[in-house]
Amino acid sequence: MTFTVPNFKTKFRRFVSFSQALLLGTTSLLLINTSAKATDIVDIKYKDTELSIKTKELKKFSQTGEIPPHLQQFFDDTEQVPDFLSGLLAKEIYLSRSLVNDVLDSTTGQFFLLKLNQTINTSSSTEDLEDLKKTIIKAYNNDRELSVLELLDKYPQRRLKVDLTNLEGTYNDASNFTERILPAWEIAKSFLEDVVCDCEAQ
Repeated sequence: MTFTVPNFKTKFRRFVSFSQALLLGTTSLLLINTSAKATDIVDIKYKDTELSIKTKELKKFSQTGEIPPHLQQFFDDTEQVPDFLSGLLAKEIYLSRSLVNDVLDSTTGQFFLLKLNQTINTSSSTEDLEDLKKTIIKAYNNDRELSVLELLDKYPQRRLKVDLTNLEGTYNDASNFTERILPAWEIAKSFLEDVVCDCEAQ
């Protein structure tokens, strides 16, 4: 009986080839997963009229005022003024450090997340709210402000639906929370902490 000793170089080449193929496949999966984590299409609705538009087109419209033909048709059908939408898309909510560090994980923060979540018309599932919280933290680390457009641009879901019918009121509610309710909450919290500390000292 004759035994053939495997050639070491041949085995090494096969191992390298297999490793390269595995690395290539893994890289491809990572690229696919990364590209999936972005909003590509926004479905805009106003009353009974709907329009699908790419996020990059919406962003360009907000920045330059240039109206794509199909978006112009949407304005004609709904009798909406382009400035209304561009102004709403660009309106920014100030994100304080206390909101991000202390409030978002509280029941008060859940109210803010639910209210803001209504602007993009997604479900109120735990996963959606967690994605929204991550988006807010990204915006805070960027410039401490969040606009509807930035929310749409950074939210990790390929397709979102925005209902303009009540969007302005809902977004204003979220904005008022950060500008009025949250500062009052922080003052009350500070006062209560001082009272508790005084009582403990006595």
